Amino acid sequence: MKIAFFTDSYFPGVGGTEKATYGLAEALSKDNEVAVCCPYYYRKEVESPFPIFRTKSLRLARNDFFAMPEISFRFKRKVKNFAPDIIHCQTPSPMAAYALKYAKKHNIPVVITVHTKFRTAFSRSIKSKYIVERMMKNIAKKLD
Repeated sequence: MKIAFFTDSYFPGVGGTEKATYGLAEALSKDNEVAVCCPYYYRKEVESPFPIFRTKSLRLARNDFFAMPEISFRFKRKVKNFAPDIIHCQTPSPMAAYALKYAKKHNIPVVITVHTKFRTAFSRSIKSKYIVERMMKNIAKKLD
């Protein structure tokens, strides 16, 4: 089985989502083909036992990047060529939006795991309560 993980947080970032995504991808790669789809972080690339497909991204803060898979043609081609049988989203953000659209188009099942307290995380970077609330509603809408 081919499993594509879509995440907005991956190495060389450091945190729980990165570690959880890597651990799950590594374990599943023993009996399956696995690829991790994530933003480009403008840092040194990390070694990996499975392919990492990086999409264009925009730096929002020191360690926050906004993935832009819709405009990353090289990224989209890599995902298409990988042709996943199932998609596992690790974050309900821009990467998940792209993954859900891709899965619907190709009739692929999707699993979503949420690792982050998004209201807290958004509030650290975005000072507008209105924008944070809109972002929370957008996440809930995706998971519905």
